[in-house]
Order: sequence, then structure tokens, then C-alpha cells
Amino acid sequence: MGKMVHLRIPDLAYKEAKALANEFGFSNVQEYVRESIRRMNEEYETMVAIRKLEKLKGSVKPIKRMTRKERQAWAEKNIQKDRSDIFRKYGLE
Repeated sequence: MGKMVHLRIPDLAYKEAKALANEFGFSNVQEYVRESIRRMNEEYETMVAIRKLEKLKGSVKPIKRMTRKERQAWAEKNIQKDRSDIFRKYGLE
């Protein structure tokens, strides 16, 4: 179940809520208010998540990318290996 909350809202806000509840097919104002709270909770949770992400922005050290020369040297060193070593390592001779 849930918790019961009693609210006092201004007459104008109630009239607007009642009109919107009727417009959108809610069975009563209480259902409209529940849905409004759910939607606002989702919106605030999104805002909290965005704030947390903003605090983390820039906290990760940048990745050092290899230069073209470094990539070429790595490829020559690793790709040109004698493949028989790999076969022996895994018993595929």
C-alpha cells in the first residue's frame, strides 16, 4: 500500500487540476495528483543523475593515443611474428 498524505491546495490550483484530470481521462483529482508526483519524481531523478555526471566530467585521465609511427612500429613488431610460436603455444603444430 502507500502512505496517506493530506494536502491543502489553493482553490485555483484545484480547479485547474480537476479540469486537467477530466481532460486527460483521470478518474478523479487524486489520480491526477499521483501521476503528477510520479512524473515530477522521474524528472528530478533525471536532474540528480545529470548533476552527478557533470561533477564527474573531466575526472578521468585522458587516453594517450598512439601516433601513426607508433602504430606502424607496433604492427611490424606484432603482426610480422613467426606464427609457429602461436601454434606451439596452443599445441596446434
